[in-house]
Amino acid sequence: MNLLILTPLLFTVTESWQVLIANPFAGGSHQSVSIYLANVLARNSHQVTYLSTNMPKQLHKEVVKLDLPRSAEVANTVMDSSAEKQTKGVTRTWSQRFEAFTEISKFCQYFYEEPNVQTLMKSGKRYDLLVAFGALDGCAMSLGRYLEINNTVLHLPGPFLLPAHITQLGIPLYSSSHYVHKFRLADSTPLRESMLTRAGHVVSQFGVGIVASLFFQYTTDTVAYKHVPAYTGYKDLYSTVRLIFMHYHPHPLVDTPLPMGPGVINLGGSTCDLAYNPDHIPADTREFVDSSPGFILISFGSHVQSLREEEVELWVKVFSTLPYSVVWRLVGHTTLLPDYIRTYKWLPQRALLKHPKIKMFISHGGYGSKIESTCAGVPLLFVPRFAEQFETAQQCSDLGTAEQVLMKPGETTAEEITRKIRRTLEVHSRRIKEVSRQLLQTRVTDDQVLGYLDMAVSGHRLLPGYQPWWQYFYLDLIVVPAVVIMIATYLIRKFKS
Repeated sequence: MNLLILTPLLFTVTESWQVLIANPFAGGSHQSVSIYLANVLARNSHQVTYLSTNMPKQLHKEVVKLDLPRSAEVANTVMDSSAEKQTKGVTRTWSQRFEAFTEISKFCQYFYEEPNVQTLMKSGKRYDLLVAFGALDGCAMSLGRYLEINNTVLHLPGPFLLPAHITQLGIPLYSSSHYVHKFRLADSTPLRESMLTRAGHVVSQFGVGIVASLFFQYTTDTVAYKHVPAYTGYKDLYSTVRLIFMHYHPHPLVDTPLPMGPGVINLGGSTCDLAYNPDHIPADTREFVDSSPGFILISFGSHVQSLREEEVELWVKVFSTLPYSVVWRLVGHTTLLPDYIRTYKWLPQRALLKHPKIKMFISHGGYGSKIESTCAGVPLLFVPRFAEQFETAQQCSDLGTAEQVLMKPGETTAEEITRKIRRTLEVHSRRIKEVSRQLLQTRVTDDQVLGYLDMAVSGHRLLPGYQPWWQYFYLDLIVVPAVVIMIATYLIRKFKS
């Protein structure tokens, strides 16, 4: 009897999806999630096409890889320029900001001119799902419109991208009355904000919507109208979004417990490596760290590879006072380094963070680095450079899970950095291990992620659609009761008279 029941199951074929993962402006946080999603899908027999700049090496062997070399050159130039100015303490003028914005606006045009994108557009291949990544996601989503993909999952890697995209998706909740990326369970100050303050947030959010609209019109619309016959504007693109994946984790000492409602899935912790795998570390690097008394990992992100010589010398002075080896992602320096410091153009960061001899991680405060270090239980010292990194560093410092150093040329001393490193090792190493354990226990599993993707492929829309402006700003909730009360008051007074 049991055999009769099981026999049909032996011939059941699991439905296979055709998934396009388009990650044209790939920073570290984008890559960690896109690699994770590609590999989870490929391991479960789904057909994945991976379209990206800076093609990663960790992709599953069954994933079809389509590189974007010209777009990568533009993206890296823009990001390197921004990071270099911040590293050197240069304040950009408005004309320089506009110049950078103009460079970014060219990116979508370069994207459509890529040979692999052209091949994809001519192939006529049908896809069940598009996974697009925040920043210049309009380029990927307009390509999805050309390919007639009506199911999209959007990934947002950091809090600085939230307001604009939440505005486009028309999600009210706290997004229009609170700065959601400053909402924290461990620090409930925003919940006690006055009505006047919240009204100010609503007005600023309206401004964000205008800026986002101008950004999309300038960077996406002019190009997409030229290349996509069915294109009707960036707002139409968002009608295909079924889910948002956030690179967050709702632990109060890791992240904001964002009150975003259904359709916004926190992936923080899902991308964690659960075990140390020495094969992921090159032989020469592995030999160096294995023979060390313990080592410090230092990396300032995928877009900051070189530093001012004065800063390199400052760090060398700091490391000379510590009893550890140093593994450093750094190129283009002329400072003579001691034997206990090794520099590399590229490092397997996640694998090194799981190495049993690692002592701490000195990071720029990128979101991917923060999550990966927390996953591994490795204490952090943040040296923020630009964008949301300052906010991430300040948040973790406020919550007592990390230290931060604001690198100011000519002002920051070796003694200050050394003091904060020692405090990180003595105080935060215990706290971060506790938080790491809790993060791993509450993370979204691979099966849950596949379940959410299944809903997206099936066409279930868990996100609210576009809302009229009076709903977005709660005017229907405010004006309607007010009018009812006014009418009732008028009628009562009239009958009494």
